[in-house]
Amino acid sequence: MYNGFWHIYRLIVAKKWLLLLLFAATGAIIFLAMTLQANRSETLTEAKLGIDRESVTAAPATAAADPNRSINDVVNQMTRNSQVIDDAARLLKLDEKARAKEFKRILEQTGAFATADADAKEAIDKKIALGELRESRRQSELNNLKLKSRAETVRRLAEARDKGGSVSPGGVPESPEAVVERIRKEVKVEAVPSLDSVETNIKFTNSVRVLGKFPREAEANLYVNTFCLAFMDYYRRVTNNSSNKSIEALETQLAGYESDLRDARREEMRIKRATPDVNTTEGVQAATLSAENRVQSLRETFDGAIASVNTLTEELAATRPTNVVNLPSGEKTGVQSLEAEVTKAFTEYERLKATTNVDENNPFDTTVASARQAYESLNRALQEARERPNTRTELNPLFLTLKGKLADARDDANRARAQLAQAERSLRELKQRQTVLPGASGALDDVREEIKRNQEYIRTTKDKITTARSAQLGSARAGSISFISSAVPQPSDDTAARRAKLAVFGGLLALLAGIAAIVMLDAVDNSIRDTRDVEQLMELPIAGVIPAQIPDPARAPRIAYLDPLSPVAEAYRLLRTDVLFTRHDHPFQSLLGVGVKPGQGTTTTVSNLAITLAQSGKKVILVDGDLRRPRLHEAFKLSNERGLTSVLNAQCVLEDALQPTDVANLMLLPAGPQTTQPSELLGSEEMRDLHATLR
Repeated sequence: MYNGFWHIYRLIVAKKWLLLLLFAATGAIIFLAMTLQANRSETLTEAKLGIDRESVTAAPATAAADPNRSINDVVNQMTRNSQVIDDAARLLKLDEKARAKEFKRILEQTGAFATADADAKEAIDKKIALGELRESRRQSELNNLKLKSRAETVRRLAEARDKGGSVSPGGVPESPEAVVERIRKEVKVEAVPSLDSVETNIKFTNSVRVLGKFPREAEANLYVNTFCLAFMDYYRRVTNNSSNKSIEALETQLAGYESDLRDARREEMRIKRATPDVNTTEGVQAATLSAENRVQSLRETFDGAIASVNTLTEELAATRPTNVVNLPSGEKTGVQSLEAEVTKAFTEYERLKATTNVDENNPFDTTVASARQAYESLNRALQEARERPNTRTELNPLFLTLKGKLADARDDANRARAQLAQAERSLRELKQRQTVLPGASGALDDVREEIKRNQEYIRTTKDKITTARSAQLGSARAGSISFISSAVPQPSDDTAARRAKLAVFGGLLALLAGIAAIVMLDAVDNSIRDTRDVEQLMELPIAGVIPAQIPDPARAPRIAYLDPLSPVAEAYRLLRTDVLFTRHDHPFQSLLGVGVKPGQGTTTTVSNLAITLAQSGKKVILVDGDLRRPRLHEAFKLSNERGLTSVLNAQCVLEDALQPTDVANLMLLPAGPQTTQPSELLGSEEMRDLHATLR
């Protein structure tokens, strides 16, 4: 029983989506049941408005003599005045956000927050008296409390929300005509009788009761509250018509001043963008003076450089580029070499003359004659060389020095010319800006004066509007119509306890149905989803689990080598350890990796397992036996020209087919060229012999 309980618990955890689905279905059924229950019985809502009799008797279209008559006239105004009903329909068509904004305006203008503000002030005074709040924090805390109280009041009146949810957050979906007709039909107004009334003399209190009967509580509250606020706003407009016109005129005037202020500020920004230095006139003048001094300094430097160039040019023109140098008497150029050549020619001539029996004057024997002519020619050249002056021409060092100085002086002049031109451009720009600044500065002063004037007009006009509204609010508080209580639903059969009971029973039913459905589905489910299912089906332990966290499929077959610190590499090392440990007593020499179909990770698992085995110090040969779709050579970026098929077909020897990899101790025997008989090759005797050799 204990194991069965935990089995059911694991099933529930594994199939929690089914439980969630059933809970959601149950929640929908409960919601539908609550909706049907709410629609089956209508909700009656009641709100009360307090009426100041003096204010009512002074109001238009009411009788001033009889107090009861004045109350009845108010009732008639609320039920028969088309303007009030149209205003209520308009407010009902607004979405919650816009409706809340309108409600806040009406409540503020009718002084409905006065009591709440007084309560907030009293609460702050009490906190200060008890030492819970510092005096310096009085105003900020009072403002926060007022804002919070007002926001809560407006939210309660405008959201129209009950236990069943929100009603028409985007506004009542019916047409305006249908909403008006519904108000006329469902909303009732009646005077509240006094306790001392008798049958013959009915007296009324200073309040009226507004009743609304609608299918939903939130809908009834929304219609009744909106109707009451529409009448309060209508009554305020009627009693404050003249002051409203005065305030509207002031607001129109204020809008004009604000428009003028915006235009003036835009003009100010335009002047600043057109003349960025309009606020820094003195800085521009100082920059101009500095630029003039720099231009003067650079001009003097440039003039000095030009003068230096001219001087050096004149000196270079007056200097000879070469000099004639007298040589020592024993160092005459070319004489010694000519003397050697003359001696050599004379020796050759004497040798030919001694060894030749032919007469040298014989015109047909030119050998001796040629030697004699060469000797005589060289002898004449020697005599001429001895008679020439003993001098040598060489470059003038002063000329070379002046030429280098002239090049440097010209570079200095060009550099000074460029600097002077840039400084003159900057000076021209500064002078141009200086001519524009006085006019822009005057225009900016005029615009700023206009901005100050408009700001003063706006402040004065806002003060006038505030004074007028305070006077209007004071007159409204002296005699007005206000909430005694907002819409309050009357008791109905759709109680909270009944809804809670329905929700609890529905939840329990969903839980039981979900457990039963899970157990039933498990009984007929034979799919494999996790390692526990595999172990239970195969009755074998799992050697390792590799996480699917490899972002690049091309790196997957070598992830244990390329990223050894990754979780995937660590998983392959754990798989290696488990495989080695299981065969610790009888170590294996070969492993076979087989996949049922492509894409199941056989290549990735086998290659990474081989890498981790090689990294542990073992010598590993990885053989690609997939002769149809080989991939190991691509993973290790090796050639597939020779491989397993080449060895089995005796096209090469094993040593030629084996290829080393980047991983130490790991060699690869690729699949080799594709063959038409992969199954026959793998089952052949040659394959068995090769396997034995590899082992």
